[in-house]
Amino acid sequence: MDYIQIASQNNFECLRKIDDDRIKYFKEKKFAFELLGKCFFSLFNNSFLFEVYPSNLKNFKYFLENDEFINLLLFIKKEYKIFKINFVLEWINDNFTKSYAEVLIEKFHSIKEKPKIIIKDEYISTTADNNYFKVNQEYLKILNKYLNKNYPEEVIKKINVIHEIFKKGAFKGDPHALCYLGFFWQKDFDKKPNNVIAFKLIKLSFEKKLLEAGAYYGSAFLEGIGTDIDCKKAISIFEKAHNNGCRKSTTILGKIKLNEKDYRSAFTFFNLAHLEGIIEATYYLGLMYQNGHGVKKDNKNAALFFTNALINDYTAANYRYGLLCLYEENKIRCGIDHIIHASMNGHTDAMYELSKLYYQGKYIKLDMQAYIDHLNNASEAGNYDAMYEYSQILYHGAELDADKYHCICNDIIDEGGKFGSTIMIKLRRLYNHGVYVEQDIPKCIHYMKILNSNGYEESKHFYEKLRDEFNL
Repeated sequence: MDYIQIASQNNFECLRKIDDDRIKYFKEKKFAFELLGKCFFSLFNNSFLFEVYPSNLKNFKYFLENDEFINLLLFIKKEYKIFKINFVLEWINDNFTKSYAEVLIEKFHSIKEKPKIIIKDEYISTTADNNYFKVNQEYLKILNKYLNKNYPEEVIKKINVIHEIFKKGAFKGDPHALCYLGFFWQKDFDKKPNNVIAFKLIKLSFEKKLLEAGAYYGSAFLEGIGTDIDCKKAISIFEKAHNNGCRKSTTILGKIKLNEKDYRSAFTFFNLAHLEGIIEATYYLGLMYQNGHGVKKDNKNAALFFTNALINDYTAANYRYGLLCLYEENKIRCGIDHIIHASMNGHTDAMYELSKLYYQGKYIKLDMQAYIDHLNNASEAGNYDAMYEYSQILYHGAELDADKYHCICNDIIDEGGKFGSTIMIKLRRLYNHGVYVEQDIPKCIHYMKILNSNGYEESKHFYEKLRDEFNL
């Protein structure tokens, strides 16, 4: 615009109008910029995931698919009188580096309004064809199979892919992905578990009305995962989710009733969840038949439920089915194989059971070194019975010493208490088979402290003995 030419023509009214237009333009631009800044950065700043994951270009692209962000872009395009396209593009280029600005501008131009889906139900149900549900089922299979977390390299790669899928979905705001990513953060794979992050993600999912999130959200209050324990609130959440069809919550209610010895209610909950494909519930039905809780004891029925669970890689079912097989002469080898399988995959009870099998030499060749090795593994994995037994062996030590051997033979008679005598017999057998276990008082004390702090009743007498001897 040639302002001098306009002025020379004495067209001052036109000049004033141009000036007014410029003032209006800059006011509109300023208003648009302020509004764009508030809208964009409030979404970015309110995204909890950018506190957890780096603000790199990959995660930024994931976030551009977020429903709230898409709605913002659609609003900006719709309100073109306020957000003139040149304002928007200029603001983006001013506030983002080139690579980020390019993907954002591309998204802005390509975004189109989608038809709104009206959800009639109060909660969002999880269906078997949901992709995130399918991925989570694969993740659960891995966790149930590799309880010891000794993942092969190909499984580690698979877990990394699962993590990325959940993360991408969570940035998009998908309630399923948020829930499963929260559960992922409770585990200790490539990162240390972080229950606070887990709780926040699961809470976000529950607030988005995902029914299945109720099971995870309730468990957080039940077990104090990232929040304070509140059993009353937990049960209320479970019951609401169960009544709306969440069978994972149904299974948890079954476990609560089982602990309360309300076996009839527990069986009802487990059976309902089992009929809808919850493998954990299938396992617990087998357990109820095996122990005769609420139903007539029936090992045949128990074996059927355990078999159903173990073919779905539920490792605990391998252990239980293995125990049942030991009672049938033609299935003993099969039973031992299942117990070994469960032990190798980190089931602590299976580890301890295997140590006993090697010690007894009834169903498997007697091997005292294998007994000690598996007892050590079970102790380190957290099995309390194994800890107690191994801590006493560590206390005495099993050195190949003839004088000590005779002392232990005498101690079998003198030692008070049933368990003390049992340990002495085991030590004598270790000497007899030439197995060396170095005395390790610090490790013994470590295990006994764990047992004492967790209320393991059988360890009370021995812990008091250690406390007096070593001034604990």
